[in-house]
Amino acid sequence: MPLISLQDIHHTYTGTERAVHALRGVTLDIDAGEFVAITGPSGCGKSTLLNIIGTLEKASAGRCEFNGRDITTIPDRDLAHLRATQIGFVFQNFNLIDHLSVYQNIELGLRYRRDNLKNRRDLVVEAMDRVGMGHRADHLPRQLSGGQQQRCAIARAIVGHPVIVLADEPTGNLDSRNAAQTLGILKELNDKGTTLIIVTHALSQADQASRVVEMHDGRIHISSRRLS
Repeated sequence: MPLISLQDIHHTYTGTERAVHALRGVTLDIDAGEFVAITGPSGCGKSTLLNIIGTLEKASAGRCEFNGRDITTIPDRDLAHLRATQIGFVFQNFNLIDHLSVYQNIELGLRYRRDNLKNRRDLVVEAMDRVGMGHRADHLPRQLSGGQQQRCAIARAIVGHPVIVLADEPTGNLDSRNAAQTLGILKELNDKGTTLIIVTHALSQADQASRVVEMHDGRIHISSRRLS
């Protein structure tokens, strides 16, 4: 059974002068432990697809299953619990909270899960160590380089031991050295069993995935597995 199963997913944005059909009948299965890169030109539906997989948006039509459970119509409260316990997010713009320290930014998701204080502390220290940010625990985001901010964001994404990490252009605002370090951290997570899905324009990054899903005009154009 796949971890993620999308069946004939459509999504339309309304509220503007004309409806925007972001996804047009996407069907896709993703197995546990895969590293999938979603590529394609701007506006082809990559981020919308990632948001639906991550339950940040609900599809206009179709069925989406997470670990065998249909999440298309479940209540928002259940979706929030699923996000907090099973899914980690990494964004291009980091999305750190300016007035919180590195430690507090990473800890925030565990507070939403209502983890106890000792468990939160242990998990945050572990996550900081995994991305090499333990020495920056008390720093604010503005005191960090772009690469350090993204490592903090990755630590926040993985602190609760999610089964899947979704990354939307995670290296888009980084120089080549920090981009390589960021991708290396994400790949190491995948090597240890975490399912990884990234949206990227960088062919060099897509080439490192176990599967590349290329999108055009809201549809999957090519889905190809890399030969080992």
